[in-house]
Amino acid sequence: MPPDWQRNSAVLDVVKVLVEKDPEAAFAFLNLIKGERHRLPYAYSVVFDSWATNDPVVAAAKAGEIPSGELRKAAYASIARHWAKQDLPAALAWASAMPGGRDQPSALGTVMDVWATTDPQSASAAALALPTGSVRAAAISTIATRWAMNDATAALDWVRQLPDDPARQVVFRTLAKVLAEENPIAAAECVMATPADRKDNHVVDQIARAWAETDPLAAAKWAQPLPVGLVGITALNSVAGIWGRSDPQAAVAFGLTLPAGNSQNDFLKSVANSWAGKDPKAVANWLAQLPEGESRRNILYGFAQGWAHTSPKEAANYAASLPPGKEQDRVTLRVLSTWSCMDPAAAAEWGVQFPEGELRENAMRSLMFTWSDKGPAGAAKFLSGLPPGQSRDVALQAFLGTARSVAPELAAPFVNQIGNEHQRFEQAQQLARMYQHIDPDGYAKWRATLNLPAEKLKLLPK
Repeated sequence: MPPDWQRNSAVLDVVKVLVEKDPEAAFAFLNLIKGERHRLPYAYSVVFDSWATNDPVVAAAKAGEIPSGELRKAAYASIARHWAKQDLPAALAWASAMPGGRDQPSALGTVMDVWATTDPQSASAAALALPTGSVRAAAISTIATRWAMNDATAALDWVRQLPDDPARQVVFRTLAKVLAEENPIAAAECVMATPADRKDNHVVDQIARAWAETDPLAAAKWAQPLPVGLVGITALNSVAGIWGRSDPQAAVAFGLTLPAGNSQNDFLKSVANSWAGKDPKAVANWLAQLPEGESRRNILYGFAQGWAHTSPKEAANYAASLPPGKEQDRVTLRVLSTWSCMDPAAAAEWGVQFPEGELRENAMRSLMFTWSDKGPAGAAKFLSGLPPGQSRDVALQAFLGTARSVAPELAAPFVNQIGNEHQRFEQAQQLARMYQHIDPDGYAKWRATLNLPAEKLKLLPK
């Protein structure tokens, strides 16, 4: 039987039978499978789960015979879990006496996790008594996580009293992740207790989103003073997006109290984007009352993108109704870009109605970048039907720029349509690398048809 899932399944069946009667025989059987043991982590877990339940001392000794790596680490974790449930002092003594390295933090952390389930106060005292280092930090973090799952308030009270050292910062970051969804207020406190350069962007965003669902004003006030940069911007904009769906008028009122600048613009843009999915006509009426300026333009662009997500045809009609000019062009491009991600063919039907010029060129470029990646065959068919002109040349370059990587066989026939010889050669060079690797025969036939001087053809791989 080949070393695939069928073999692994058969091995596991044998192990399950052996381990019931003789765990040592099951372990010996696994050791006979040379070179394939890394494929059988679950089988080792079955052996040591059973063995540790009956005789953790012998199981621990045998686990030490496994070469250092993930299998041994997992075996020790299984032993620690079962041993701690049976005889916590003995398991703790064993894990504490293990030599330093990759195995001890996992084994000791597992013992501490079991301990913290029933007596987190005693477990935390024992963890704090460990020597300073990675093992102590991991044990403290494990206890805090388990404690927070059962009693977040008590866990936070304990963490607040920890000495101000790296372990305390690790625990605060860990608790923030655990509490982000269920207790965002407590999670926010944990985040604020970590240094600015150690804040986890993803956790901050989780907290902001969860908090905004129940109290968006409080969430916004918390997010506003966060450090300038990705952390603060992401959190505040996440609040704006959720608030824009639940109470857009209140979200706008708060946004207008923010200091003028990028932060305010981004917040109002996010509100408008979400609001558009709920009541686009109300947003349009509100926009009509805003004074001209950068803030209004940014809100307008966010609104257009949001509307295009839910009703692209209506958003397109709205864009067409705006006064001609740069602002209308930018709104149009945002609608088309969003629409092309969802239905490129429908977006293309709208885009080809634009007159030849800068707007149509930008529209074709945006459309083809997206479409060529998501559906190169459809993009190629559309490109073949475009009439000659500057916008088609732009679309051709955009198509080749993406399609040569995802579908070189579709991109290849279009290279000869590039009028400029230098550009044609550049595209041929870039496409050749991918095409030759994927389809050598197809590449050879295409290379023979290229409209390039002999000296340049020689520079392409054969």
